[in-house]
Amino acid sequence: MKALGTLALPLLLLAAWPPAFAQSARGRYPEATRNYVDPATLDLSELPAPPQPGSLAADTDLETILQIQAWRTEAEVAWARAVDQLDIFGAGAAVGPWFTREALPRCAQVLGEALGDGESLNKAAKLKFRRLRPPYFDARVKPCVKILPVPPGEPPAGFYSYPSGHSTSIFILAELVSDLIPDRREAMREWAHKAAWSRMLAGVHFPSDDVGGMRLAAIAVKAMKANPAFREALAACADEIRRARSLPQ
Repeated sequence: MKALGTLALPLLLLAAWPPAFAQSARGRYPEATRNYVDPATLDLSELPAPPQPGSLAADTDLETILQIQAWRTEAEVAWARAVDQLDIFGAGAAVGPWFTREALPRCAQVLGEALGDGESLNKAAKLKFRRLRPPYFDARVKPCVKILPVPPGEPPAGFYSYPSGHSTSIFILAELVSDLIPDRREAMREWAHKAAWSRMLAGVHFPSDDVGGMRLAAIAVKAMKANPAFREALAACADEIRRARSLPQ
């Protein structure tokens, strides 16, 4: 995951944004589960804290979101709404037409379990830092995906912004699929960065939330790969992929 972890997103990346990376997304956001990693056993000190409110970095984060909001197109809004419904096989265009839930049931299970672990770690990190999402932090931010009003009392983890849960899941998925299909590694990285950037287009995350999600994904993947049960499950996925790729398209 080292290579992914060193690719920071420029704050003004949207200025060079290509036409929307059109793709439909099915399924739903992964539920937090404990399959191969227990969040209580991990030291999240490797995850840097988000910018402090009032700091130059925090102000830049907010101004970037407001500028993205002013620039975003209808196509980019559609892309953001598609990625909002995160799907394990949403990266099919970056992998190949054979990369489907129907063709890869074992992969669907294992990748789903990995994303469940990632969501469990992400919730722990959100509750550690308690950074509110952009629309809750500044009323000028108008998200283009559905958000809920902040409930009275202490908000649950989903109302917090850092690190991005979608980015955590997206970069876990990108790293694991790249390990399973090495010849699609660059395409998966491109897909992952575009998909993660959609959360800024949506107005529900700051750029530093995305970088935090990428860093947390690296921590999660490293911990999962240390588990023999996960390595065995990943080997079964590799066998399933070899069979699927050998079938006539």
